[in-house]
Formats: sequence, C-alpha cells, structure tokens
Amino acid sequence: MDIDAYSARQRPAWKRLERLNRKRRLDGAEVDELVGLYQRTSSDLATLTSSATDPDLVLELTRIVQSARGRISGARAGTLKTLGYFFTVTLPLAMYRLGPLFLATLVYSLFIAIFAGFWVFNHPEIMTAQGSESDLQRYAQEAFISYYSNNPAPDFMAQVWTNNATIAVQMVATFMTGVIPLMILTTNFAQVGMAGAILAKYGDIKVFFGLITPHGILELSCIVLATAVSLRLFWAIFVPGDLPRTQAFAKIGRELLPVGMALIMLLAIAGIEEAFLTPSPLLPLVKVLVAVVVYALIITWVVVLGHRAKKLGLTGDLAANQAGYMV
Repeated sequence: MDIDAYSARQRPAWKRLERLNRKRRLDGAEVDELVGLYQRTSSDLATLTSSATDPDLVLELTRIVQSARGRISGARAGTLKTLGYFFTVTLPLAMYRLGPLFLATLVYSLFIAIFAGFWVFNHPEIMTAQGSESDLQRYAQEAFISYYSNNPAPDFMAQVWTNNATIAVQMVATFMTGVIPLMILTTNFAQVGMAGAILAKYGDIKVFFGLITPHGILELSCIVLATAVSLRLFWAIFVPGDLPRTQAFAKIGRELLPVGMALIMLLAIAGIEEAFLTPSPLLPLVKVLVAVVVYALIITWVVVLGHRAKKLGLTGDLAANQAGYMV
C-alpha cells in the first residue's frame, strides 16, 4: 500500500471528523455525519494498523477515533473515572485473558534457560568459544557485577528501558512470521542460561541469582508477555475461527492494545528495579524479597480484577456500534 497516497486521499475526512469532535454542540445532520465519519475513520485505522506504516499517523488517527467514540457514546466521564476503569477493568482483563498463553510461553522460556545453562556448563568447548579462560573469569568476577553500577542510575534505567522496549516491539512487529518472536525469546533466555553457566564455572552462582533475580523476574516476564501477544496476533491471522480473517485480527488487536500499554509501564518498573534495586547495598535476600513482592502485587492485580471482569461477561473489545465497519 502507498501510505502517502492513501493518507492524502482520506485526510480531508479525518480533518472533518476532528472538527466535529471539537464542536460543543451538533445538530442532527452533524451527528449523522459524525457517526459515518467515525466508522469510516475506524476502518482506515484498522487498515493502517495492519500495514507497515508511520506510527505517528496511527497515533493521530487513534486519538481522533477515540474522541469521536466518546461523542457518539455520550461518554462524559471525568479523566480520573476513565483512568480508574482502565486500570481496574480494561487492562487487567486484557492481561488475564492472555494468561494461558503467557504461562505456556513462560514454561518454554524457563526450559530454554535451564537447558542452555546445564548444556553450556557440561560442554566446556561451548564456554571457551565465548572467550579465553581469563576473559571468562573477568566476566564472572568483575564485568557481570560492575555492569549494574557502571553508569548513573537514571541513565542506566533509561538505557535498560529502551533496550527492553525495543526487544518487545521487535517481537510484536514480527508477529506475522510466528517464528521470529520465538527466536528472539529463545535467544534471550539462552543467553541468560549461558551467563549463569559461566558464573557457576568461574564465579559464584549465588552472585548470579542475587543480581539477576531482583529485576529479572519482571523484566523477563515482560519479554514472555510480548511473545504471547505476538503469538496471539499470529493465531488470529492464520486461524481466525468463525470470523473473517480481517475481523478476527481487528478484534484481537483491539483486545490486546491495553497489553501493549501495560508492557510500557511494566518495563519502566523493571528498569527502575535494575537501575536502583539490583546495584543497591541491600542484602541480596532483601532485594529478591522486594522484587517478589512487587511481582506478586502485579499478578494479584491481574488475576483478581481480570477474573472479576471476565465473570461479568466483559471481553475487552468494543461494542459492535463502536468498532467501525466490518470487512
């Protein structure tokens, strides 16, 4: 698709919808026009989202569509109420519904890390291929430890967040392949296992777990979650079920959009843990306990609120009159 040509052709309608969104009062004809333009722009947004396109354009259209949706539904809830609903219903429900796939992916990930660790530890030729013995000793006894404190904590946190967010984006962006997200996941967890093997051989395995656990519990779970999102999108495309392929993909995409927002926030928390908690002078056990408590609170929030929302029959998708045209 020629995105520039498509955008130029549709932009007058988008601009008209934006002008209607801003009007304080609409007459009957304008309301009808608003609904029609909303449906048309929603369809445009779905088309652009499923294509490689400018993310700024997608964000612009998302903002316009959300504003129009509020006018059509008559929603006038305050910002705090809207945010409250998002964090107590929309977001935990989206993550809860992804739970079985997340758990299956997590089991696979842990298997890869453990298998890689034992395999490398018991095959010295693989370990020595990573560097000389002196290099491996330096890595296990100095470099691995100093990595978490070499840079100022705020700068390190920003770097970590950016790196992890990039990995998550790569996974979701390549969902159409089905294979690339799993390859990225496998590589990351194999590297964790290899690092553990090197520290077990040339350093202290307790140091490895003392440094990797405080932030790794949440950070690696985010990578698993991003993989689960990409696999769910892949499944919707190639096994759409009773719905037409485009409708199935659009439905799952709308339901999983909050998970993408959750990943941004959770990776920020993981970055704070890695930059401030991991290199802190606290006892390793205390750091691990702090990380476990944070993780347990997140899991409790998802399970309790997500399960409650699901029991109420909510799906996380838009109502039929809000989802735009069906293709």
